[in-house]
Amino acid sequence: MYWRWNRIPELADLPLEERKRLWFEARRDPFRPIDLAWLVVILAIAVGAGLLMILFAPMLGPWIGLPVFGAVIFGLCTLVDAILILRYRPIVRRLRGGGCPE
Repeated sequence: MYWRWNRIPELADLPLEERKRLWFEARRDPFRPIDLAWLVVILAIAVGAGLLMILFAPMLGPWIGLPVFGAVIFGLCTLVDAILILRYRPIVRRLRGGGCPE
């Protein structure tokens, strides 16, 4: 699994502008139901973490609560990037081969 979009093999040998263009083209692919499922899961985790921080903030204090909340948000952003990479890699492969997105 690749965690950063500029590390995937399909884009690694391209200049930055070409990477951006291909990634933008891949993102134009139609929305799928599984995308909604991932979005719901990630939003549920974010809302749950936010609620836990609100509930436990008086006990944890700001010096513990804020870094924990920041770590959760950073982890979720990394997870979103990994999911997007899984979703768009086949599309980028197809675009590099001269095909068009479905």
